[in-house]
Amino acid sequence: MKMRSLLMTVVLVLLVAITPVQAQVELYFVNSSVVQHPDKAAMEEIIAEFERQNPDIKIVNVGNNPPWLKTVTLTAGGETPDITQLYPDDMVAAGELGILEDLGPYLEREGEAFKESISPGFLPAGQYFGQQLALPFFGMTYSVLYNMEHFADAGVEVPQTFDEMVSVSKKLTDGRKWGMTLVGSKAPKPSSSYGRLIPQIMAFGATLAEREGDKWVAGFNNAQGVEAFTFLTDLVRKHKVVPPGVTDTSYNDARVAFANGRTSMFFTSNNAIGQAISDNPDIAGKLGSFPYPNAKKYGSLASGTNVAILKDSEHKEEAWRFIKFLLLPENQEKFAKPTGRLPITVASKDADFLVSDPALEAYLDVLDYSVFYPPVPNLDEACTALLDAMQMAWLGRQTPEQAVAEAARKVEAIWNR
Repeated sequence: MKMRSLLMTVVLVLLVAITPVQAQVELYFVNSSVVQHPDKAAMEEIIAEFERQNPDIKIVNVGNNPPWLKTVTLTAGGETPDITQLYPDDMVAAGELGILEDLGPYLEREGEAFKESISPGFLPAGQYFGQQLALPFFGMTYSVLYNMEHFADAGVEVPQTFDEMVSVSKKLTDGRKWGMTLVGSKAPKPSSSYGRLIPQIMAFGATLAEREGDKWVAGFNNAQGVEAFTFLTDLVRKHKVVPPGVTDTSYNDARVAFANGRTSMFFTSNNAIGQAISDNPDIAGKLGSFPYPNAKKYGSLASGTNVAILKDSEHKEEAWRFIKFLLLPENQEKFAKPTGRLPITVASKDADFLVSDPALEAYLDVLDYSVFYPPVPNLDEACTALLDAMQMAWLGRQTPEQAVAEAARKVEAIWNR
């Protein structure tokens, strides 16, 4: 009996020894989701399910915000990742650098059904002169997030005009809290501030940039741009409805202040919803949203996060499998529900958690009126110069007219050098 048992053990050991072990591919994924809450838990859940269904692939997260900066650094050092997140405002720089795989042929191979499953309005966010260098992972628009409890306590209604916004902000500012929150710091990254500044300027009928012949010109160097700068300056300096130190207020500062009830309104993108609730779970169910005045008349800014495959990746097919998994409606909704992001799949646009949430209402409402950044060169540098000018007006060192003129001169020099 012992001999038989020993023989069986030997046979099993030999079988294990000669059975080929399936090699596991490691995909290095640079992303900001795993360094933010509540995004981290949602992303890790999606990755765990992908790995369960694809045991031949292991996702190795490389967390960084912004992710594109990390990707460029790694690539320059010879450690090219396989997949990266990047923002729409990174696309021109990404296209010029030439390190991303064109996903157009991958889309063609999948067929029309797959391509049509992605909301068409988000596809341009990943395009660069005819190439589909990235696909959208989630979407964002800009509106005013507000504390419904504060509004009820003050007996005020949602403002419809800029004058009403000033009036409501004054009534909500009482010495313990302020009516409005603005993001004005260049730390930790300027795009967090200028990404919220530009749609506010657009609401007055100005634009960031216009094409004139073979040159880009400032679309805000006009009466509409001055009006926008004046309104935003007056909120801070004249009406005093914004917490002190706006030029030092980062997105995180503004969000935490809003989440903890120190401000009543916050002009921001919808990513702030899930993060604010993560900051203070007690505000869940107390948040509403409304479009910035004139946002549907003049348009607003769309944003989000894209995913792309690096051209030098040795595992492009496996990377494509992961991207397709991220874009399944069930995974889009799994990520969007706790985070407040907008899913980019057509099948998800009428999901119950989206259409029934007052915090998301305005963000969905302005989606069809929102456009992505124009394909200007050196976008980040130019938009930072615009933010610099706004800071000068907020600090009282320049009039709104002077600030607009200075910003226009600088951005046009940057674009056309």
